[in-house]
Amino acid sequence: MLSSTISRAFLSSLQIRIAFVVVALVLGGVWAYALLVAERQEHRLQTLLATQQANVLGYVADHIDSVVRLRLESLAMTATTIPVNQLHDREKLVATLAARPILKMLFNSGVILARPDGIGAFADYPILPGRSEIDFSSLDSFQHVLFDGAPAMGQPFRGRFLEKGVVTFAAPIFDGRKEIAAVLIGITTLDEPNFLDLINKGLPQGGGDMVVVAPGQNLFVTGTDPQAFMLRPLPVNDQIRDLFGKIREGFEGSLVSDQIDGIERLISVRRIPTARWVAIARLPTEAAFAPIREQRRFILAGAAALSLLIGSLTILLLRRAMGPLQQAANRLDAMTRGRTPLAPLPEGNRDEVGRLVRSFNRLQARIARDSAALQLTSSVFENTLQGVVIADSHGNIIDVNPSFSDITGYERDEVIGQNPRILNSGRQGPD
Repeated sequence: MLSSTISRAFLSSLQIRIAFVVVALVLGGVWAYALLVAERQEHRLQTLLATQQANVLGYVADHIDSVVRLRLESLAMTATTIPVNQLHDREKLVATLAARPILKMLFNSGVILARPDGIGAFADYPILPGRSEIDFSSLDSFQHVLFDGAPAMGQPFRGRFLEKGVVTFAAPIFDGRKEIAAVLIGITTLDEPNFLDLINKGLPQGGGDMVVVAPGQNLFVTGTDPQAFMLRPLPVNDQIRDLFGKIREGFEGSLVSDQIDGIERLISVRRIPTARWVAIARLPTEAAFAPIREQRRFILAGAAALSLLIGSLTILLLRRAMGPLQQAANRLDAMTRGRTPLAPLPEGNRDEVGRLVRSFNRLQARIARDSAALQLTSSVFENTLQGVVIADSHGNIIDVNPSFSDITGYERDEVIGQNPRILNSGRQGPD
């Protein structure tokens, strides 16, 4: 019922239709522009933040890759200096390892000269009771060395003796026949100050966090909050699988995603090739885009206020401009219904509406003059003593006056539509 009433009012009112069209066009342009500006600004901010985030992450990833390569290269160089003929002299081996200060600096959990089968060690430094008797063959770094004959880094795990997260590096020691006579293993804890400490220092307040992930093990290696990330398994869900599926396929770059923990974040990914790790920087978009979204709310609020102002002004101006036309329409309606006598309409302003009213008033005056003349002619026609015949262009009678009937004896109805030749037969009326 209400909708039909509104529809009738809309269809019957030119003022409402014009106001609606003008306001719709203006506000459509205002809102489209406001949304376009807000969207463009957010996209530009996202690009800027992604670039900054990727640059910081790239620096961290390159640093980690360089310290990993340093350890591999240093261990491989040290392996070439170990005398193969001293492998069964534990004291000399310990002294040789102790004389290499770079080993102590780079491998804070010590170095081990493992036997080629991995069962026990020729020596270790510093000496830890029982460490030289354990089985090293299960270490993936040890297995890679046996398989490839080249230095290798293993994946992180929790150490048996230190109860800390550690990572191992291994390098082969060859005998004269180019066969592996021993494997030099260096152990570094994940919290070593000169290893992963750069990522552990974190980012500025509100800058999000960074994590290092071992995709092959579905494991967090460490992060800006080591207690929260170190050696924790990755969440198991379809979203994580999708994200790390892209990473395993070689993805590097930035994207906006909620695939890690359901919180929408700006995520940048950078590979650490030597370690087969991935560095990931994460920044919640709620914090990242807070300034631009505040600006968007400001723009949209301004657009809303402008919409209200434009709509109100448009309606007021239309009412002012269309007011004389509305008044003229009301007066004409009253005149045509006989509620008021015919009278000139107020002319109002000298605009198109005023011109229309003035033209109507002149037309009304002309009709009045023509009506008066017609009434005079009709009076003469009816009252003259001479017979008068009115014929059309074809010569047929369309009207006669009373005197004609008195003179000819023909009634008006008898001659209308007839040719004037009927008068030739004549019918004499009374003298």
